[in-house]
This record gives sequence, structure tokens and C-alpha cells, in this order.
Amino acid sequence: MKIISSTVLFLLLTINLFPQSFYIKATGGYGIKTSIDYFTSKEDINTTARKITTEESVPYSFGEGLNLNISTGYKITPNFGAELELGYLKSSPVDVYSNRISDNESELCNLEYKAHSYSITPSVFVTTDFCGIKPFAKFGVIFAFPKVNLDWSGPYSNTVDPIQGNVQVEEEYTGNIAVGISSSFGITYNIYDRYSLVFEVNSRNLSYSPKEFKMKDVKFNNVSQFSESDKNNMVWKFADKKSYGIDSDGDANKVLNMSYAFSSLSFSLGVMVEL
Repeated sequence: MKIISSTVLFLLLTINLFPQSFYIKATGGYGIKTSIDYFTSKEDINTTARKITTEESVPYSFGEGLNLNISTGYKITPNFGAELELGYLKSSPVDVYSNRISDNESELCNLEYKAHSYSITPSVFVTTDFCGIKPFAKFGVIFAFPKVNLDWSGPYSNTVDPIQGNVQVEEEYTGNIAVGISSSFGITYNIYDRYSLVFEVNSRNLSYSPKEFKMKDVKFNNVSQFSESDKNNMVWKFADKKSYGIDSDGDANKVLNMSYAFSSLSFSLGVMVEL
């Protein structure tokens, strides 16, 4: 009881002794990839004249791309406060290839990964005033809701059947919340009355493990190969363990867990308004 009374007394004294203020802030910028992961581009040639397989690592992080943020904050004291940020990230596309060539069959596929994410980031910050410029440092926890799409397409030919045309496949990876760490530093500079310019450098350490992946459609020469019932059934759940064989009941629609890199170092510019 004494602890609760002391805490309430401290908060009341803080409110009376220090000028508190709410603010809203809007920023936008671009993030560059950090803590990268890799996709693999592959070319497999198995013909009478040539037999060779070539693989190439493609570094990526879906944290690279355009980010837009809106925040509201509260200064508990002139040098300490808390902030809640709502963010949107549109990742830069990542391109990979997968080519397979034999005497009777050829498949040349371009794979494009695209991702976006909404996020909520509660944080605390410290700030000071130096000749009208207010540097700050901020630390928080990211709760992100990403989605990853994979579109791959390319010409396919088979001289045995024979078949020739263009294949298009759409896949979607969704579900689960990604949790990470956010740390920032920056400056605010008052330009007029309650309005200030904000420059912020933000480091986000984040990875995403989807809950499921769905094959949305498969087209050949722009004609869908799926019925409506097929589209509803083309869903696979990610799991820590998967069994194979005729006795592996219930594991047919499972795939092993995987994760995508979403870390970044972003540079943002915006406006803050004190209320």
C-alpha cells in the first residue's frame, strides 16, 4: 500500500512540477537493408551438349524500401517521454531466377518477391535542448504485421507432349506477428510556434516467420489452371516438423518453418506539432 501511495504521489508531483505536452508527428523516408538473408538463383542445364548447375546468392532484406509513419507522444518531463508510432513499409522488390533446361524441356522463370508491412511501435525517449536544436534518442519494441508475395513467370516448352507457352504463379505468405527491436536517434528543430522539423535515423532488427502460405493461382498462357475449390485448398501451414510417406497422415499440407529478414536502417524526415 505504501508503494502504491508513493507512486501516485510521485506522479502527482511530476504533473505539477514539469510542463507536459502531447504532440503528433508524421515522417517518411527510405530504409536500406541490414542483417541480410539470402535467396538463391539457380540455373540447371542438363543437355547432351552441356551439363552444369550454377547457383547464385541474392542478398536481401524486406526492410529496404519506403516507410511512412505517424506518431503521437507525450513528454512526461522536458527530457523524457513516451511515444506510439503507427508505420507502413513498402519493401523494394527482390528478383531471383530459376532456369531449367534439358534436351526435351525448357523452363525459364523470373521470380519477384514483394512485401509490405504495418507496424505498431511503443517506445520511450530522452531529449535535451541545445541552442534551439533538440537531439533525442528513442528505444522501442516493434509489433509488425507483414505479408510477402511471390510472383514467378516465364516461358515453358516441352517437345515430348508437346506444350509451349507462358507460366504464371502467384503465392502469398501471411499470418503471425513479427516482434523486434527499434532504436533511433535524431533531432527536432523549431521552425514556427508549435511546429518543428524532424530528422530521424532508425535501426530496426526484425525477422518474420509466416503462419501459412497460399498458392493463389497458376496460369498457363493467361488461363487459370485452378477452379474456385482448388484455390481454397491450396494452403499450407508452417510447422516445426513434417513427416513423409504413406503413414504421414495430416502432414500433406505442412511445410517446414522459414523466416524472412525485415531489418533496416532508415532515414526519415517529417514534421512535429505540439498540441
